[in-house]
Amino acid sequence: MTRTAAQMAELHARAFNQGGAWTRKDFEELLVARNMTISHHDHGFAVLRIVPPEAEILTIAIDPNHQGKGHGKALLYRLISIAKEAQIKEIFLEVDNKNSIGRALYTSFGFNEIGFRKGYYQYKNGKCSDAIMLAKTLDTN
Repeated sequence: MTRTAAQMAELHARAFNQGGAWTRKDFEELLVARNMTISHHDHGFAVLRIVPPEAEILTIAIDPNHQGKGHGKALLYRLISIAKEAQIKEIFLEVDNKNSIGRALYTSFGFNEIGFRKGYYQYKNGKCSDAIMLAKTLDTN
């Protein structure tokens, strides 16, 4: 399944309903960027930016009605596979400090904490949360 920018923005808004959702314009720009890979799943999608020798997972969005069922895990596995195929040596991402489920998922895939960004995520209620920066070295052999 491939989604339009509008569909991606709508799903992203539902997945990140506390704040930080990307707009239709954001996704329109991603869809035409040469270094972006978007992996679609029936219940979500993920965006990977490849800038050799590194890659960055920009977002994984899963429909809230289907979270906790392994869909994020499947997308993360696919992104790592894509990065390995591209001979990427290290993959990075940021996750909200308050997202314990996401943090556990990334840890289970071997991502390690390398830093944080204080007050990076802003919620609709005006509060902020820190971003935890994670990295994983890939074995491309």
